[in-house]
Amino acid sequence: MAEENPAELVIDADRQATKYRPQDAEENLDDRIVPEAHFQTSRLSVRTESFDNKMTTETTTTTTEVEIKSPGTAPAVVLPNLGRPKTAPMSKYQQKQFFAYRPGAIEAAVNECKSIIKPQIDGDIRGVWLLVEVDHWDNEKERLCLLNDNTLLSLKYDFVACKLLEFKRIMLKAIDKITYGLFEYPEKTIATPRDGYGVRAFWNKGVEPPVAAKWNPWSKQIPWITFTSHPLQFKEDRDTDSYKIETFKTQFVRAVELCQEEKSSEGSEELSIQDGPIFIDNYVGLASLVHNQSHIGFSRERGGVSF
Repeated sequence: MAEENPAELVIDADRQATKYRPQDAEENLDDRIVPEAHFQTSRLSVRTESFDNKMTTETTTTTTEVEIKSPGTAPAVVLPNLGRPKTAPMSKYQQKQFFAYRPGAIEAAVNECKSIIKPQIDGDIRGVWLLVEVDHWDNEKERLCLLNDNTLLSLKYDFVACKLLEFKRIMLKAIDKITYGLFEYPEKTIATPRDGYGVRAFWNKGVEPPVAAKWNPWSKQIPWITFTSHPLQFKEDRDTDSYKIETFKTQFVRAVELCQEEKSSEGSEELSIQDGPIFIDNYVGLASLVHNQSHIGFSRERGGVSF
């Protein structure tokens, strides 16, 4: 009968070998316990001897070599800015708390707001979306967006009382830059980075607003507007394109380009369209954290109270 040999783990480390022979431990060839190995080199050699039945005399030896690069020489891995992991879709119960979830709510809101449309200024309606506006303080606000031939109307509509509260009219000819991409925050911010993509339209010709305007959460002098997808983008029982920023971006860019063809022929500056990060200048974020976690900017039910 052939003498049984224990398994042998060899770690090649700068020509120094460390051998492990489990003679002192309880030997179990079918369920060996391999000790923790520490190494500092570039090559690991593992040799395992497997045995047939105890009555046989043949022994098969297999050697596996795994190349390990030293941490000091490993190339730096640069990860793309992917934002935080995508938020899981809301449950159907959570979605129903939004009053915009009700069947026909968006259609009724559009009919209610048609009175503010001026055909000689706005033109015809090209599309309707329910999106989220992100202001310069990183606060989320539910907005009904009407994209027209010549303008973009951002409406603050109360889906509880079914009435228009305020609106903003943006002339497409005035827009000089559009950015589409992930949201980016300061390096040392304590705010939670926003996930998903956004669209930001500028009409400032590269001129930054005054500091007083940036620090005023109710300022109307911010020369840009930012949108992202609505939480109902995962709604299952209807077409969700009207809640997604991706479909809005495609139609919005096309409308701005068509509207500015005449502007370009007059020798004005061309429209700049970029794919890149959308910077949110938010260092503390306590106000926006409370505002966004409570969904204050949305028309929804809150424990039996709706506002």
